[in-house]
Amino acid sequence: MFTKFPNGKVWFVDDAFNISGTVEVSGVDDFHTFDDPDDFYDAVSKAATGSAKGLEDINYTLRGGNLVSFTGMAVIVENEPGCIELPLYSPELRMLLAQQYGIDDMEIAHIRDNMETAYLNECSVPIAGSARVIHFPAAPDECSYVRVVLDGKLEIAYWADDEWKDAPAEVMGALLGALRSGIAK
Repeated sequence: MFTKFPNGKVWFVDDAFNISGTVEVSGVDDFHTFDDPDDFYDAVSKAATGSAKGLEDINYTLRGGNLVSFTGMAVIVENEPGCIELPLYSPELRMLLAQQYGIDDMEIAHIRDNMETAYLNECSVPIAGSARVIHFPAAPDECSYVRVVLDGKLEIAYWADDEWKDAPAEVMGALLGALRSGIAK
């Protein structure tokens, strides 16, 4: 399910209330501004949910600039103002995803159509300064596809090897276009 948090951010929340995402956190490049590690975790939680207590069990990766990719367990208080579940095909979810990630209607449609698609045995390469990650089959499998994923769950583009065989310049252009920065600010 997708949940809109009090700060207007929208994240996919799994059945165990886990979320992952990428947010901008002031002072991340200058860790000495966080005298206490808890202050850093509170800053990530606040950027993600609007509340310093909105996430628990936070793990993070610095993505360049002030960007932090995180995973954590969402603390969702029943009937909390501004914290609402959004249906996959709701116009509000479409609008919020577009604003949060700078993605277009085609990429949003791709997310919706592929939420249940599962992939096994993949490698990934994160794009520095972005929420985007390239995924592809791990060795020894042949590289039969390439896909671009936002925040670990939201696949926005996919190309099979027959597509780049038939139209290499078009696929390369589309792939590079899909890698443009898309961050939750």
